[in-house]
Amino acid sequence: MASPTQILRKPSPSTYPFRHISLGSFLSTTPTGNNQSYWLSPSGNFAFGFYPLSKPQNFIIGVWMPRTPEKTLIWTANRDDPPLLNGTSITLTSNGRLLLRNRGIQERSISSNSISATSAAFFDNGNFILYSHTNVIWQSFDVPTDTIMSGQRLLNGYELLSSSSDSIFSSCKFRLKMQEDGNLVLYPINTIDTSGNPYWSTHTDGEGNSLTLNLDSDGSLYLMNSSGFFIHNISESKDSCFIYRMTLSSEGKLKLYSHGLEKNGSLNSSVICAPGPERTFLDCARSFKDGECEDRKYNFTIDTIENVIWQDPEYTDDIVTEDD
Repeated sequence: MASPTQILRKPSPSTYPFRHISLGSFLSTTPTGNNQSYWLSPSGNFAFGFYPLSKPQNFIIGVWMPRTPEKTLIWTANRDDPPLLNGTSITLTSNGRLLLRNRGIQERSISSNSISATSAAFFDNGNFILYSHTNVIWQSFDVPTDTIMSGQRLLNGYELLSSSSDSIFSSCKFRLKMQEDGNLVLYPINTIDTSGNPYWSTHTDGEGNSLTLNLDSDGSLYLMNSSGFFIHNISESKDSCFIYRMTLSSEGKLKLYSHGLEKNGSLNSSVICAPGPERTFLDCARSFKDGECEDRKYNFTIDTIENVIWQDPEYTDDIVTEDD
């Protein structure tokens, strides 16, 4: 491999416009008067608060892009908890804790900060940050769910977990891990980090112990070490006029999206790149219906998928018969 090249570090949160949130501020699932169910970033491209689910009066706490047609969710708090119901609130308390209050009785922390916050800010890249004076003590960008955004990185030792579907956001079948050995690896869920389990990787193990996955504002996706040196390129740079996000899809694929501003103020969504595997386990399903082969002749092509190890019981629930 060629010698690594040093590149510029990510812009700090302070380089983005932000919305200041003071102690005592709160959101509610049932906004009235000056109460709100979410806070918008200065551009209006991102929202933090109660994300409405398809079932009426069911919510989750998250960050999403309200101007996209799909209202794209990019981060979720406590994603595997049951949906929240009406009467729930989010409060940045006077003693500096970001709390979920369920119908005013049960309390649960949204952030993991041990130091009390003095304020919060919601930035125009989708990052929600808690501060103790001028020090960052917690930020949503450090604990991603299935997505990283422009200006965000997947930290060494951390992973993304795919969602169940485009409308069910609990963690599901696949994970993308930035391993401590420097390898970026896709695994089925419930597997250990060993060489027999991945279905895709960057093969960068041994390139450093502090590598991170980074997505720049120009859409370039790459691995970088703690000294700011480029190690491995995954996606080339593009137009910096767009918002970019990389998502681990429910099918176990990496997808890089661009979001551009339309004349009516909405944001479009386009898949511009799919780094990673072309196929995953979920591609291996029959595409014809019962009885479709009777009295007919069909030609089928079977492609080999290299280096795939089937895991029990995740992918052997259905019994395949001779008729299939």
